[in-house]
Amino acid sequence: MREAQTLSSLKHPAIIDIVGFGPLNDGRQYMVMEFLEGRTLEAEMLETGRMYTDRALKLADEVLDALTAAHSVDVIHRDLKPSNVFICKGAGGREFVKLLDFGLAKQQPVALVGSAPVGASVLAGTPEYVAPEQATGHAASKQSDLYSFGIMLFEMVTGELPFKGDEKLSGDDRIRG
Repeated sequence: MREAQTLSSLKHPAIIDIVGFGPLNDGRQYMVMEFLEGRTLEAEMLETGRMYTDRALKLADEVLDALTAAHSVDVIHRDLKPSNVFICKGAGGREFVKLLDFGLAKQQPVALVGSAPVGASVLAGTPEYVAPEQATGHAASKQSDLYSFGIMLFEMVTGELPFKGDEKLSGDDRIRG
């Protein structure tokens, strides 16, 4: 329900549109989103590797436009990554972006200094794209989204992440450090 309420307040061409949401008779919740044709930025990069700079910048500009709209109503995405950016195919083969998955989005009014309050989730998001302040338990901010965007843009134009952890084995578990 939180995702549906957040998205229904964001009317922007580069943000997924919520068609309807609410409770079912048995208490479960439903959400209906617009149907999109295309694929995620993640799928695109897995197939093609790095992108030509002009294409990457065009797509990045649309992502930034969507973030600006979200941030203007104090909504922070908190999980910006290639799998949450959808590249749609429009009329005449024109590409355009839709920002997805605001499930971790949070209204911003609470700005924490230091650590998160007792009982709060300390880390939300995908480690490769999480801003340092989030990784250390501080509240996500609009700047956190911009950090994640920067990681994503770097990956788009180079074909790899800017930071790589060492892989270490501990027993049978693989731990990324």
